[in-house]
Amino acid sequence: MFLLKFCHNNHVNSATGQTAFETVYGITPRWNMLKGDQEERDTPAAYSMKEKMKKIWDEAKASMELHRTLEKPSKELKVGDKVWLLLTNLSSKRPTKKLDNRKGGPFTITEKISSHAYRLDLPKAIRVHNVFHINLLSPVTEDKDFHWKQVKPPPIITKEGEEEYKVDHVVNWEWRNGRRYYQIRWKGYDPIEDTMERAEMFCRNA
Repeated sequence: MFLLKFCHNNHVNSATGQTAFETVYGITPRWNMLKGDQEERDTPAAYSMKEKMKKIWDEAKASMELHRTLEKPSKELKVGDKVWLLLTNLSSKRPTKKLDNRKGGPFTITEKISSHAYRLDLPKAIRVHNVFHINLLSPVTEDKDFHWKQVKPPPIITKEGEEEYKVDHVVNWEWRNGRRYYQIRWKGYDPIEDTMERAEMFCRNA
């Protein structure tokens, strides 16, 4: 166990560029120190050791600060913020990626998982895990994203008090458990808000 600890503390750390021994004590012990070798060795003067230790600490601190800076995300997001979601890694039913919208949303952040991961409030039709890396998110800004904004039409309220939306067109269809489902593009809404609806629902409302 002693030798394992010695080897670990004598290993160069990738963040500091120094061994634990060198960072704490200013020296890297040699193997012959473990063998009880009592022959005279050169030792630095007190003031020299002090300067060396100060230099080591300064270098270690600067190196760790650099690592923290590199790992720190370039943007700060918080719960309640609205963001655009990069759709690069999301599956699409369209035949080519060139026809895909590059960004979807905006969506609201509901939880900060870590400095690099956030949970979004996604529509139920989007069947993906709702936690995304910060690199896939970009904050909504009033001026820059003005051209993205569109006023979504309110639902039609039926006599029964239910909400209905206008269909723009049918994007696709598929069979599920012996039933036909249509992928519906709703009038005034983004492609990412498409939903899968049973065929009989439309026949009943026709």
